[in-house]
Amino acid sequence: MKLLFICERPYPLYRTLMRAINSKDEMDIVLVEDIDGMGIMYNELAKCGLFNNVYFFDDVYYRLFNSYIGFSKFYNIKNNSKYIKNIVWHVFVMFKKLFEYIKLQHKSKKINLPEKINLYKYDEIYINDCTSTLNFYLYNKKFKNLIHVEHAQKIMEPMTIIIILLKLLEKLHITYGLRGTCRFIKALEVSDKNNINPYVNKRKEIRIMSNEELLNNLLIKQREYIYKLYAKAYKFDFLDNLNINVYLTSNLDEIYNNKKNQNAICLSLCENIINEFKDNVDLFIIKPHPRDLTDYSNIHENVLIIPSCVSAEVFALNKSLKINKLICINTSSSNAFLSVKEKRILGIEYVKKIIKDI
Repeated sequence: MKLLFICERPYPLYRTLMRAINSKDEMDIVLVEDIDGMGIMYNELAKCGLFNNVYFFDDVYYRLFNSYIGFSKFYNIKNNSKYIKNIVWHVFVMFKKLFEYIKLQHKSKKINLPEKINLYKYDEIYINDCTSTLNFYLYNKKFKNLIHVEHAQKIMEPMTIIIILLKLLEKLHITYGLRGTCRFIKALEVSDKNNINPYVNKRKEIRIMSNEELLNNLLIKQREYIYKLYAKAYKFDFLDNLNINVYLTSNLDEIYNNKKNQNAICLSLCENIINEFKDNVDLFIIKPHPRDLTDYSNIHENVLIIPSCVSAEVFALNKSLKINKLICINTSSSNAFLSVKEKRILGIEYVKKIIKDI
């Protein structure tokens, strides 16, 4: 089969690489600059030989949309806001986002596709998120061979109201549904059955392909090969014999979306974690969540910052890395790290103890 994978986020790119290395299908890939830095992987992907063709798409419209509707821009209600005022403001924000969502849908009709790509030659096209302009372009052109692939391991907890609203609006052909509910989605591919949108049409095909299955199908040298692709692109390779602690940050937007000072909160939290877990290690690594926009560059002189556009699961591929402690608040990426000596899932109560004004 001829397959096209449109990779807009770090996690789907990681899954696509694991899949490609043993695939007998003809696979092409579009690397999308939805998150700053994703495009850095382009040269390594073009040289690696895993794909017949590698394309790049700079999704300027989506990044503008995302910056405009971002949580921190809207959710700045003070803790002493009156309950009714709070509700009114949230309703306003929801409809403002909906307006921008529909506007992005119309802008997508005017995008310039990657040079030389022929979207009509593929048996299936794998897409990650219904808010990208490339996805909207495919919907506008009424492609019906689209496979919706989860863009994170846990995506269904929030957004229930928006998903229902968009599904109703889709029936009126006003807009397109989210998370696999769009009428042009042929099937959904998820890593776990619990990650299936409950509002998806029951007639849609569900394909379950777990990360454990993909990982177990890889030889050690294949795991190392994928890891080296990232290491070369982002220049973070380091000695295998180092004793390492890793801190995976979380997207606190989704937890404290009424805080104006999230950058200060994230920095303060990180400093406390470094101070608590820095002893008896050769290297302390900070891996920011893809939606964590905090600047950690000056937080500590003996810390290595991995770009947020690199999927955290990549480090679990390299079995020669000696990760002593894996530290996080609450991120699903920690599930991929099976060989660390100790996992410290601190939980939100830890944050509350450190940050007194939360």
